[in-house]
Amino acid sequence: MDRKTERYQEEMKKKIVSVMLMLFMTVSAIACASIGSDVHLTKAQEDTKKTETRYQDDFYEAVNGDLLDKITLDATDAQWTWFGELNAVVNTDMRAIISELSKSTQEYEKGSAEQKIRDLYECISNKENRDATGLGPLQPYLDTIRNAATIDEYVEALANLSGEFGFSSLVGGYYIDQDKKNSGEYAVYMMYADTLIGKEYLESEVSKEQVTFYFDYVEDMLEEFGMSEQESETASREIEALLRDICASSMTAEQYYDPSLTYNPYTEEELQKLYTNIDVPEMLQILRIDGQDKYIVIDVGQAQKVNSLLVEENLETLKNFSTFVMLNDAAEYSTSTYAKLAENLQNQLYGITQSKDDEYTWMNMTQDMLAWDFAEIYVEKYYDEESKEKVGAMIPQIITEYKEIIENQDWMSEETKQNAIEKLNTMGVKIGYPDEWPASKDMMQVTPISEGGSLLSNMLVYMQVSINDSLKKLGCEADRSDWSMTPQTVNAYYDSNNNEIVLPAGILQAPLYDKRNSDEANLGGIGFVIAHEITTSGGQKRK
Repeated sequence: MDRKTERYQEEMKKKIVSVMLMLFMTVSAIACASIGSDVHLTKAQEDTKKTETRYQDDFYEAVNGDLLDKITLDATDAQWTWFGELNAVVNTDMRAIISELSKSTQEYEKGSAEQKIRDLYECISNKENRDATGLGPLQPYLDTIRNAATIDEYVEALANLSGEFGFSSLVGGYYIDQDKKNSGEYAVYMMYADTLIGKEYLESEVSKEQVTFYFDYVEDMLEEFGMSEQESETASREIEALLRDICASSMTAEQYYDPSLTYNPYTEEELQKLYTNIDVPEMLQILRIDGQDKYIVIDVGQAQKVNSLLVEENLETLKNFSTFVMLNDAAEYSTSTYAKLAENLQNQLYGITQSKDDEYTWMNMTQDMLAWDFAEIYVEKYYDEESKEKVGAMIPQIITEYKEIIENQDWMSEETKQNAIEKLNTMGVKIGYPDEWPASKDMMQVTPISEGGSLLSNMLVYMQVSINDSLKKLGCEADRSDWSMTPQTVNAYYDSNNNEIVLPAGILQAPLYDKRNSDEANLGGIGFVIAHEITTSGGQKRK
């Protein structure tokens, strides 16, 4: 290490000591300054504000009150956040790409990002084609659910849907991820039932209005599907009763973040004993996940309840429930009527009084379905490698300071201190974008309308790609180079499976980071994010 580097690190260390004590305050102040707001309070107004809200009474309001007073929500927005502001910048860049490509008459190579983006946007924005397609390629799968005459036939229909596309409602849902007890290999996690609006809403006294909105929506969707008004009303009431029964046996949101509760490995034989009312080996074979040493059940109590409900007397309610779940999952990719029903519900639930324009929705959907194609374009056009180097230089300094803080704590045992320091010593860092693009980027192909494609058919390809890409992991050593976020994402996360923090390129922008800012300013911004991720100990990636 040369003397220049040593001096730089020593200076950084001194700055970190002071800055880390003021992170919450600093990030708020920098954020305000970076926006360049022309709203200023007079001295009298500032004094009044301080009198109105003291730090010890409401810290959040005391720190953020002035800023929040300057912000007015649009009728199309449910909330305002700094991350939302940054995400708007990224979306503007991405929408410019879509706008340019959608108007281009140039011939693009089949499978290129340009071809896929242009043709998918046409499928999304062509309302006539979407309405003509209807439920098209999904209809046969819906028919197998509707025509199931026994529980066995019903479960087989669900397994086929999940095995091919990943649709999941009651049983058959799964995902493949690193084994939380052995992160060097992958494991199959059996998912819980889709409780739709969720346990917290259904069981809360303060969300009765939202629950009413939701089950009115269930009625509307089933009626649009072809049920009579009376049939859809009855089905909605029965689905609500079913969900309340399932939720009563389900874990709370907090419990889902406790690995000691959610890591429950079962052999195939043990899984059969848990689900006595279905043919487990047949289901696993249809799902293409048979032959594994273990299957991790996330919510055992709920699984027991679901098994008890898989009886012939509940068959019609179960079929109606899974029909609705599938319609709801596919709504935004289907006809304009289904999409509008889903949009109206979201607006009601979040207090939004005006919908975004169609073009905004279409462009966001294009980005979501071709996220890694946009990632490649974003990195090439907007990412600055210098930022990666500067942010990377901050992290060892923050980690060193954390070690000193840990060593000086008198409430921690020596064993706990050493475990915490070991975590810091072995922590990995990913910044900007992955070294290699995921295989799923090229696996995802788009068929244009001129060749018989539609939004719904391309969406099903997208889901198949996700399933097939995931299944390739089984039996392989865990790939620790994987990213759970795309580079254009305005967020960051700590991955407990790999003990690493990940900072996508999208978050490395003002007010959180600006290469023209001083070290102190950047420490108060992106340093705050880094420090937060370093101290995250939860067992789940934040997505």
